[in-house]
Amino acid sequence: MIGVVLFKNTRSGRVIFWCEENQDLVHFSEKAEIVQGGPLEVADVVSFEICESEDGLWAHEVSKTDDTWGRALVDQIKRFTSAPDPEVIHADNVVSLRTEMPENIEQIGRLGRNRNN
Repeated sequence: MIGVVLFKNTRSGRVIFWCEENQDLVHFSEKAEIVQGGPLEVADVVSFEICESEDGLWAHEVSKTDDTWGRALVDQIKRFTSAPDPEVIHADNVVSLRTEMPENIEQIGRLGRNRNN
């Protein structure tokens, strides 16, 4: 399978790919498996195998590719969802970093299927 990294939590090692073949989201744990080609970043294009579990689709045997089209897809999704980049918000003396996954991340995998319906 081929996919694009949409989300990465560096603390937990959780990564979410959008899978081109089935237009669905696939989970991956960088802490559980080594990635060929180095650490993953958002917008990396990856190849992988899929296994299905009670928790959804999971990737294994992940390899980074040399493809660069992932950045355009991530930018297009950001425009579509209006999800802002992580930012520093200043409120009086409080600085808050927004680092959690956007609430609508699970809907991103359904974008392709909804276009065809």
